[in-house]
Amino acid sequence: MNTCTLNTDNLNPELSAITKRLQSRGMDELTALFMRVRPHLRKMVEMRLDRRLHARVDASDIVQETFVRASRGLEAYIQEPKMDPVTWLRLVSKHLIAEVHRHHFRTKRSPDREQNYDQDCSDLLVNRIAQSMQSVGSAFNRIELLERVRLAMNQLSCNDREIIEMRHVDQMSIEEAAQFLEITFEAAKKRYQRALTRFRELTSHFK
Repeated sequence: MNTCTLNTDNLNPELSAITKRLQSRGMDELTALFMRVRPHLRKMVEMRLDRRLHARVDASDIVQETFVRASRGLEAYIQEPKMDPVTWLRLVSKHLIAEVHRHHFRTKRSPDREQNYDQDCSDLLVNRIAQSMQSVGSAFNRIELLERVRLAMNQLSCNDREIIEMRHVDQMSIEEAAQFLEITFEAAKKRYQRALTRFRELTSHFK
């Protein structure tokens, strides 16, 4: 799995304010945060869950389990937060989705597909990101483009990866992302531009 090296020293002051509320209020703040982002988490789960499982797996159950897992991991998170709380909750949800996929499709998966960004992002997401960034793939064939996108996303920091997913997979506007992350419009815009610049650098350097 991709290791995120981001720490609280690197967090935007407005993002670390959310973390500080979690550190001071604990479960009360986590509950309030979860209730605020729950609709988005459900939409995210529904989008990432393989459509073949929609009749067997309830997205609401995954979202609720996200809260349970986050509650259990809250103490460890607030002691050493490596990403902002919203990104953390999204990551918990994505890990649960990966678990569901492994459980239902375990006989169809090979060991080399159980690592790095493949665990957090399905082929569907890679396809959507590639399709939404047509300029990136203008010089590449389809297979090469998908591989470059996958490798680039795996090398981005957690926060950079999340803002790209919000914009190009969840189709959030900059304003919506800012509201969701509890940061200013300008902060969200800068964060997205930085992530996009880094993404383009990574895709252009792969041989």
